[in-house]
Amino acid sequence: MRSRTLLSSATATSPVRLIFCPQWPETLGTLEFPIFYRGHRLRLRINGKAVQVSAGAGSQPPIEIECRGQVAQLHPGSTVHLA
Repeated sequence: MRSRTLLSSATATSPVRLIFCPQWPETLGTLEFPIFYRGHRLRLRINGKAVQVSAGAGSQPPIEIECRGQVAQLHPGSTVHLA
């Protein structure tokens, strides 16, 4: 059972980005947990090689979510799903 999650560091020229590459065994069902990241209250759902990230409402700037080369903008109050 192997799961890899990287938190990239931001520089003056790069956006804030959470990078995921999950390999959660589907036989174990969905892994779901909350995290607090750079002022965002996030809820992660991992199933197999897919990740869904939901952000609570707020006025924070968006963050980028990456999974296996796919990148999406996550705004407060929204959800992204990447596989």
